[in-house]
Amino acid sequence: MVYRLQVNMRTREAGLEWAIFVLDKGNGTANGRIQILEEFQCQRSIVTEIFGKTIDPNDADFCERAIFAATNLNIRQLNNEALEQLCTSGQ
Repeated sequence: MVYRLQVNMRTREAGLEWAIFVLDKGNGTANGRIQILEEFQCQRSIVTEIFGKTIDPNDADFCERAIFAATNLNIRQLNNEALEQLCTSGQ
């Protein structure tokens, strides 16, 4: 059995402006630059924002989190930052 999301709950709750933003981005009709609404911008490191100051791979919620980035260079930088925050059994 396959379940499919019929209504994007975030767009429903966030309103029309967010729904249009998501559709334009997903359809490739947004211009070359997009403006991220201030309420969705991180004020500190995105790795810290998503995973906390230390990353515990044994945390039950660990596998529920992800960071997406546009380029491999961005991912490499984020991975390096995350590795610095990773708790290991030897610590």
